[in-house]
Amino acid sequence: MPDTYEPEGGNTPTPLTPAAHHVRPVLLVLLGATIIVALSAIALLRTGRVVENTQPPTSTVPVGSLVITPSELTMDQGGYLKNLTATYNGEDVTQQAFWYSDNGEVATVATLEPNRGQVSALSVGTTMVHASINGTDAIARVSVTKPSLRVECIPIQTTARVGEEVNFIAEYRAAGVPNYEYEWTGDDGLTSTLAGADHTYTTPGVKKVHFKTIDTAGAVAEDDCEVTITQ
Repeated sequence: MPDTYEPEGGNTPTPLTPAAHHVRPVLLVLLGATIIVALSAIALLRTGRVVENTQPPTSTVPVGSLVITPSELTMDQGGYLKNLTATYNGEDVTQQAFWYSDNGEVATVATLEPNRGQVSALSVGTTMVHASINGTDAIARVSVTKPSLRVECIPIQTTARVGEEVNFIAEYRAAGVPNYEYEWTGDDGLTSTLAGADHTYTTPGVKKVHFKTIDTAGAVAEDDCEVTITQ
């Protein structure tokens, strides 16, 4: 029996048109699709797979610029201390930064105020010294070399008479690693192991003097000088 539509008031039922037969399946399909979408959304929410915004948030915190000056430092082994300076966005933060050396056997850097950033050269080699502040890191290269040592033998009197005392000193043109050993030798029996030498010549002539010094690191420097002795 065909589907009918029964109007109110008990009138005679009216058969449904052919078009009306197609409406019910479409409505059922739409209803089923809506239910499937809804169930899928619920499942995604439960598993945390729904991402409202796939773009990373924009940071509002400015990134600072940390710089160590100088960026490269060359030092003599055991030589004088040298200072590194750290600046953050143009401001000196040397005493606020955290400092450390990659190789403390080559060079160390002071980590306590008021000497932060002060470098000590311990042995020949290269290390990287770091400064860190506000999550920003900067690096300086520190090279430690064997100290150069140069010395000059100098007679205080370039001429003297027999029987007069002559004094010799050594001037360090390039300092090594203190402390030093001294060795003076020369004509007419001159010898000394002091920083300077004194000698009284008993014969005339041009007298040769040789000076040798050795520093704590084992560097050696030598030089010669002379004095003229007359009657």
